[in-house]
Amino acid sequence: MHKSIDESNNDITILSANVGNLDLKCRKYLNNLCLTKVEAQTKKQINFLSPDIVAFQEILSPGQCPDRDVNSQYACSDTSGLPQIRRLLGSDYSIVCDNRNQFECMGVHRRFGKFAICTEGGMCRTPRTDTPNPECDNGFTVSVATVETWSGEKFDLVNAHLQSTSKSCRITMLKQLFIGNNAMPPLIQEDKVLIVGDFNFDPWRATDESAAFWRNLLAAGWHGRSFKYHSGIAENNPPRKTSHFLWWGKTVDIVLSNFLEGVCVTLGETPGTKRLDGGHGMDHRAIYCTLRLAP
Repeated sequence: MHKSIDESNNDITILSANVGNLDLKCRKYLNNLCLTKVEAQTKKQINFLSPDIVAFQEILSPGQCPDRDVNSQYACSDTSGLPQIRRLLGSDYSIVCDNRNQFECMGVHRRFGKFAICTEGGMCRTPRTDTPNPECDNGFTVSVATVETWSGEKFDLVNAHLQSTSKSCRITMLKQLFIGNNAMPPLIQEDKVLIVGDFNFDPWRATDESAAFWRNLLAAGWHGRSFKYHSGIAENNPPRKTSHFLWWGKTVDIVLSNFLEGVCVTLGETPGTKRLDGGHGMDHRAIYCTLRLAP
């Protein structure tokens, strides 16, 4: 049955997560979601939450498993022939991945709508992926795809995974997203925009050039619409930490839009919530939201 965005009190549920792991076992897989047990735990939680919109960073791509790993602890040992993102989401989602590595993927539940560039329930790549930069680590991407809901709403979904090791590269990626690059138009095209992802800077604590550039972009709005955070400071002050390494934590995973209202929770940090990985396996905390159309 198709769900309208105008039903259920205008609710739209969103899940955003960096599903990777800094575990040494995953180093040869570029810290992507490499462990079979963590994949299974994550799939169980996704099935329970059943979000309308999904955006993941650090997915294990098909190209990372050219030869099936015989060690069953690794997700590359899977014999189903399905890519990891399809195993996680199942057949109920339309899926779009970045056009470069397929490390970042988005999903729309078939009851809610579809991606404009894909058939309903299909899987494809979006050409609206930032252009590689020879001075940057091009394992990081920002990608955009237009979502069309069954009730007639249309908006751009942005899945951002900005480079962790370079302020200038983060700025370059943000410029391509909002401003464009030489003769290339900005990756965002629609008036309404939902932005999610791992920004690798903390918008509320960071003082570097990329954070300042980001704040200026948000202050300008988009096509006459102001942006509003749904996570981070919108949920709690100070914002709950979403990335943890030893004793150090920061809020780098965020959700914001220019057409929705409501507040998200940080799974595993917000009281009464459970981690997306079931308790172990990811170094980030997922963000889960129940939002609605702003009046």
